[in-house]
Amino acid sequence: MLKGLKFLKIPLKMISLIVMMTLFSLIFSPRSFAQSEPYIFFMVFSPDGSKLVINTSEAINVYDTNFQLLASLPHDDPKMPHYAFSWSPDGTKLKVDANEIYDANTLQLLKTVQSGNWAMGGWNADGTLMDARDPKSVGLVLIDPIRDQIVKHISTEDRYFESFAWSPDNRHFAAFVGKWLVVIGVDEGSIVAEYHLNDFIETLVWTPNSQQVAASLILDTNSSPSYAMDMIDIASGHVTRRIDGLERAPNPLFFSPDGKQLTVVIGTNIIRTWDVQTGQLIDEHIFGTGIRAVDQSPYGGRLMMTIDSSKPLTIPVPPNDNSAALLTSFLDGSLQMIVPAPSAQKLIDTLAFCDLDSATRSTLETLITTQQFQSFVNTVMRLGNTQINQGCKADVLAIADSLIKLSSY
Repeated sequence: MLKGLKFLKIPLKMISLIVMMTLFSLIFSPRSFAQSEPYIFFMVFSPDGSKLVINTSEAINVYDTNFQLLASLPHDDPKMPHYAFSWSPDGTKLKVDANEIYDANTLQLLKTVQSGNWAMGGWNADGTLMDARDPKSVGLVLIDPIRDQIVKHISTEDRYFESFAWSPDNRHFAAFVGKWLVVIGVDEGSIVAEYHLNDFIETLVWTPNSQQVAASLILDTNSSPSYAMDMIDIASGHVTRRIDGLERAPNPLFFSPDGKQLTVVIGTNIIRTWDVQTGQLIDEHIFGTGIRAVDQSPYGGRLMMTIDSSKPLTIPVPPNDNSAALLTSFLDGSLQMIVPAPSAQKLIDTLAFCDLDSATRSTLETLITTQQFQSFVNTVMRLGNTQINQGCKADVLAIADSLIKLSSY
């Protein structure tokens, strides 16, 4: 383990004050509630991609892949809205606000987890545990949400970190503050590796195989601000790839489920996708209006966003850019979808996650390789709920539709 200087220990009262001021400025922003349509704060796909929870200024709404409203939880007080932050792995529950668990199908309150009243995070991959800030230190606790009990304390050696992210294999958390990247072992209950980077970390995300993280960086230079992304091996701390020359620090970052592609939002109006193995830029979209909220489906075929014309653009828009033409609009235009880096190979790769029988997959792959994309769409549309996962179905249809649109240009 690499040793270094201790992190700055920020007083918890100061942290609470900062959080409260941030929420106050967001909630009471006049622009947020002066809309003719409900203002969308953010959205989260369900783990199987078949549902999308959208947090608006008026309610929490759950939609299916056809954007039929399944459930709605209006805010009792518009000045104090509820927020649904994460889904349970089986898609049956939602974590709402700091420590409440709701039924995802009805949006009825199931439980207030008292042991997680210091802001619970998300579930682990099998849904048995949830993480939360330790109320007695700056570390973590693991909570059994069913029994409402703290089952483990995890030490961070009295160091405060900006965020914690479960690894997909449940074995670690990744955390960061400043230039420090730390790996915390779940079984060990403590820090197992720490790496001091040359640059400041803005955010990070795990690769699907839990072996690396992608980190968005603000470069520590004496010149004008510069930005980059690093792929970092968790076992060694070695940077396996750097992508630099970016206009802003990417945030958020999304991997495709096979880890082959990395899609990011840069500034307020750029979406880019890179090939992870080669580091090659394979897709770019630059919009003439600002991106406000965004999430990617678990199969990587749909990137949902809200685009706000009043949001200042941070990067100029080139003339004759056709990105807007590839958007598909939903909910009367308040929500847009784009497919990151659509290709025949991406369509084949995504099919592998759809739980299809071998005969159906073979038929569909033949239609792809022969570029019969409209026939592919027609065939997939005929598949029933027992033949294909509905979230994966929505993704492959979106990819195929984008390929049809691109073929017309």
